[in-house]
Amino acid sequence: MGWRLVPRNIADRVITSVYDRTHRGLLELRGADRQTFLQGMVSNDVSALRPGQGCHAALLDSTGHLLADLRIHVFLDFFLLETDPSCLPVLSATLDKLLIMEDVQLADVTDQWATLTVLGEEIPDLSDLPGEVRPISYPLGPGLDLWLSPNDRASALDQFISAGAILLGDEGWETLRVEAGLPAWGRELTPAVLLPEAGMDDAISYSKGCYVGQEIVARLHARGHANRALRHLVLDADAPVPPPGATLHVPEDGLEPGREIGRVTSAVASPKRGGRTLALGYVRKEYWADGTPVTIQILQPGGLVFSYGAVVQEIPSLPAN
Repeated sequence: MGWRLVPRNIADRVITSVYDRTHRGLLELRGADRQTFLQGMVSNDVSALRPGQGCHAALLDSTGHLLADLRIHVFLDFFLLETDPSCLPVLSATLDKLLIMEDVQLADVTDQWATLTVLGEEIPDLSDLPGEVRPISYPLGPGLDLWLSPNDRASALDQFISAGAILLGDEGWETLRVEAGLPAWGRELTPAVLLPEAGMDDAISYSKGCYVGQEIVARLHARGHANRALRHLVLDADAPVPPPGATLHVPEDGLEPGREIGRVTSAVASPKRGGRTLALGYVRKEYWADGTPVTIQILQPGGLVFSYGAVVQEIPSLPAN
């Protein structure tokens, strides 16, 4: 291929690696009205997007709760909406139901694309690979996305690995995701979550016109907060990795000892934190300030409950639109 990758220390988060995102669900929008139609449906401003660009957005119900988390990709003649596969039926059905007279055609094209995400500071020249190179969709550090035909996927992966890239599996991607504080569908994101609770300011435009659920999002923004928010939780050095659903409580020396104030949604052993357990979880507003001590209770087989200390940390926000 004419280039060489130089892997680095994974703890420094600059290792050159490739992750296969071909499993993601893809909905294609074609037609002359695709941009104006989508502008009235999703939480972000897509009116000025041009081919080669994209953005993070969400599809909401009328109460501001999440129906789908989206990465929008603009091509010359169509849009691709990337989402969790479990969200694709709801996304397609909801948009189809809201179509009236617009010139928009929807199609599930999941099996027509393969997507490889390259992460690292030693990014190769991909000009001799088939497909289209785009800016990275997920804010996990330096990198790029390669969109290509499924027929070219295996060959492209082989070339990356032959050049020295590390194939990043689901476990490695999960570690990067939790360290970056990115919410995932089925963990941090569900239909029970209000968009402002998830900390996805990069998926929200507060200056665009109306969209489904906009009134609730604007009301919470004007109030200044929701009743809970997604936070990092740094556990004590001896703490294990808690399962999703482990409960957060006020420590025994707190003002409301034992009160349940949240739940863990994801957790990993973090190389970036020296191997300590790092979790994501929703925390009530009275206890979400940076540095607040909490207790995590983990239910063991036989009904035993073990408690471990943790500290709340704010997740660095991506810029709002």
